[in-house]
Amino acid sequence: MRPINTILLSAITLLLICTPSWAGPLEDISVLQKDLKSVRADFLQEKRTELLPRPVKSRGTFYFSQGMGVRWEYDGQMVVIYDNRTLYLHYTEMGEAEKVEGIAGFNGPLSFNVEDLKKDYHLKAESAASGDIALTLLPRARMPFASMLMHFRQGSAFPYEVRVREESGDETVIRFIDPEFNTRLSKGLFVFKPARGVKVRERKFE
Repeated sequence: MRPINTILLSAITLLLICTPSWAGPLEDISVLQKDLKSVRADFLQEKRTELLPRPVKSRGTFYFSQGMGVRWEYDGQMVVIYDNRTLYLHYTEMGEAEKVEGIAGFNGPLSFNVEDLKKDYHLKAESAASGDIALTLLPRARMPFASMLMHFRQGSAFPYEVRVREESGDETVIRFIDPEFNTRLSKGLFVFKPARGVKVRERKFE
């Protein structure tokens, strides 16, 4: 698997929200999420690893549409689409793509559905004096990450920063910029249609 795939699988999990030790803040987010139909936001991502002296930086655009899925566009690198069933990784520069089955456990950034995710994760919620909420997410079963920390502004159902820590100690930090909520998004954004000549490999995530 290419190194960037690990980043992307971590990123695909980045908006998971689940049962808290302190329910108040999470309940507030859950209520707000009921009105969240779509999101469009630019993002900056840094992958920090002991193997490299400097972070690996990338940027792009994130899209979410309730019932349709998510799309990550990494500028000049790749496009990631999850349509609530299958994950597609399109390596645009290489003219190759992967179709990945068996990632049902990574549906958090797709649905933002707190109630559906309670059974799979432990969560500790802390509220700052500013009103911001920090959610620490710990998977009950083995996942491609050890923990995740999500920061929400007061009154927001969408995190402005997410930190994903892997078992190795490597960390991926994603910061969202100027998110737009409940705007009309084309259905085609969430449909994978490779151009002629793109080689598509199929595999199952285990």
